[in-house]
Amino acid sequence: INSAQFSPDGKKIVTASVDKTAKIWDVNNGNLLMKLSGHTSGVLWAQFSPDGKKIVTSSEDETVKVWDAASGAVIAELKGHNFFVNAASFSPDGKKIATASADSTAKIWDAASGALIADLKEHNSSVQQAIFSLDGKKIMTVSWDNTAKIWDAVSGTLIAELKGHKQSVISASFSADDKKVVTTSSDNTAKLWD
Repeated sequence: INSAQFSPDGKKIVTASVDKTAKIWDVNNGNLLMKLSGHTSGVLWAQFSPDGKKIVTSSEDETVKVWDAASGAVIAELKGHNFFVNAASFSPDGKKIATASADSTAKIWDAASGALIADLKEHNSSVQQAIFSLDGKKIMTVSWDNTAKIWDAVSGTLIAELKGHKQSVISASFSADDKKVVTTSSDNTAKLWD
């Protein structure tokens, strides 16, 4: 199991697995509610949309799929990365998806149509995570190139580069007011940034 995330209402969990599926589970009794099949390689990440009506999955098969959480039907397939897609996340309003790939890029997509909005190409190694700020205006990416970067979520313009880690940056999070970010690294440190 590569990832596990609660639904917004806390009643379900979606898991992503090396068995090429994502699965939806009932939190109260642990019962399997639905299996999402369609990826041709391991699923690395799965997450509910903010309204709980959709699920996004990313895979080693270089694709991202958007699913209807009620029916299990594929709504959109995002193709354009050239290597594993490590993670995918919805914007707070659920209208966009940010993806992070081992091909050293991140991308912004329209969640409904699957159309590519912007290509984020300033990293020099695998991008591990791409997350939206809570107001949806920025995206932060973290990479094995020892940096994190902050981007404009509309234009895809690079706003800031966070340098200081000595090894790969693994994850990041925005504070509740979007004024600070924290990054974690394989250099055994976490750093807090403006």
